[in-house]
Amino acid sequence: MGSKSRKRTAPKKNKASLKRPKRILHPRKKKSSHRIVVPKPATNTVPRNVSSTIEKVSRSAFDVVLHNFDIAAHTIHLSDELALLIKTPDRELRVELPVRMDDGKLHSLIGYRVQHNNARGPYKGGIRYHQNVDLDEVRALASLMTWKTAIADIPFGG
Repeated sequence: MGSKSRKRTAPKKNKASLKRPKRILHPRKKKSSHRIVVPKPATNTVPRNVSSTIEKVSRSAFDVVLHNFDIAAHTIHLSDELALLIKTPDRELRVELPVRMDDGKLHSLIGYRVQHNNARGPYKGGIRYHQNVDLDEVRALASLMTWKTAIADIPFGG
């Protein structure tokens, strides 16, 4: 009984099998036929008050927010008067609360509230308790809340 030994060889691949498989998209990440079209500015120049680079290493939170707003306002050709109206907070409140600490010392705590804009509805915002919070950060948070709710078409201001 002779047994023939056969060499095992890999099946030959044709050109069709060498192609990459088609990319399967996640069901929630299907490509949409709808595209958001943003109008391009008439010129490639940026207004004088908007710089394309950060001049200062330590910019405040509100300065960064205003810088980004200026870029967006320029992109959609928003008038300077309307941009100034939108950027300026409606109301700012600073409170000081004296508190007697556990060790018997009197310490003064400072708090801030900024109501940015209520044109789309009542003011909305979070509360932040931290010893290093300053008015500038609260201004930035309030203005961001106004713009976030407007983009999401939620009837609140910040």
